[in-house]
Amino acid sequence: MTGTVDGRRSIERWDTMFRALAAEPRRRVVVALADARADETLALPEAAHSSPPQRDRDLLHREFVHSHLPTLAEADLIEWDREPLRVRRGPRFAEAAALVDLLHGHAEELPSSLRRHCDLLTEQ
Repeated sequence: MTGTVDGRRSIERWDTMFRALAAEPRRRVVVALADARADETLALPEAAHSSPPQRDRDLLHREFVHSHLPTLAEADLIEWDREPLRVRRGPRFAEAAALVDLLHGHAEELPSSLRRHCDLLTEQ
């Protein structure tokens, strides 16, 4: 029975990671935190902006507060403060950082349809 329970937990973690990383702004937060010192707190939305910015700053701020940051926090990937809007690594951050790093390391092996216009894969 233990193997079945462990297998379900593993599947649930994978599902959680894929949900957490499903949106581009959330992936940007993970990359920004991975590039920062382990104990560093980053200001948002500045730390997760693309260059040049692809979205209205106020809209992105609202999306972070109401969607992106709660999703990342629920997965234990980050901890965050609302005022001022800041983010830091959570207890399971290493899981998401490893997945993003794996994608960066193998970006050339991905189909061009996934690489094209994906700043996170072409920036590295």
